[in-house]
Amino acid sequence: MNVRDYIKKHEGFSSKIYKCPAGHPTIGWGHKLLPHELDDYRDGITTEQAEMLLSLDIEAAERDARNLFRNFDDLTDNRKGVLIDMAFNLGWKGLSAFKKLRLAVQGEQWEEAARQILLSKYASQVKRRAIENANNMLNG
Repeated sequence: MNVRDYIKKHEGFSSKIYKCPAGHPTIGWGHKLLPHELDDYRDGITTEQAEMLLSLDIEAAERDARNLFRNFDDLTDNRKGVLIDMAFNLGWKGLSAFKKLRLAVQGEQWEEAARQILLSKYASQVKRRAIENANNMLNG
């Protein structure tokens, strides 16, 4: 899985600030704007700026996934991609709440890990993205 393309596909691109479903000001490919960034992007964002923000966000999401899942480096690229995508979408705090998912991944219980993704509030919010993540988790 190319996690960058996967995130881009699910996030879509906006050159203007919009409110994400959780109500946060967002721009580019799902970059949650911090208060000090609002003025910087008030008039919009270029593709190059959005690519830079996406790179930084993916780096942060991978760090979060690696910190939350002790066996992260042993996982297949698809399973790593799922966890990075979920960390990108939910943030560290949101992904850290998936305690049963973390246990299932640690125990390499892929059916249970996929089930935990689909049973979550996250799945009801992102629907198709969660189904794809569950399938990638299950099938590696």
